[in-house]
Amino acid sequence: MRIVLDTKILISAVLSRTGPPATIIDYVLDGKCLLIISKNIFDEVARVLAYPKITKALDRKGVTIDLLKAFLNNLARTASITPGKLKVDVIKTDPSDNMILECAIEGTADYIVSGDQHLLELGIYKNIQIITPGFFLTIFK
Repeated sequence: MRIVLDTKILISAVLSRTGPPATIIDYVLDGKCLLIISKNIFDEVARVLAYPKITKALDRKGVTIDLLKAFLNNLARTASITPGKLKVDVIKTDPSDNMILECAIEGTADYIVSGDQHLLELGIYKNIQIITPGFFLTIFK
């Protein structure tokens, strides 16, 4: 199963090691499904992890810079990275969400797992289902 996780899901998995996002990351790291990611998504995750509010939350949970680097390295090593050449202009209200669609198309994903309302409202795009983490886990089992 080939999946694209939006930034919110990836950040949620770092902030809390329990719950659906963390479970999905565990499946990816265990090789039970293939994470498709683009350089743009990877860069956005790294940028968001550096936000002061996020770094404070991570500090409170004892997540060090070394652990964050290890997480990002594991993602990069485990995932299939798309070329990032495709451009779409589907989501007008939040154009940065289009990178998730671009990645999914380039990586021939089966699912986009998202917590983003703009993406979830699409429901399906180019035969790629856009679903919540909880629903993904229901399908996965």
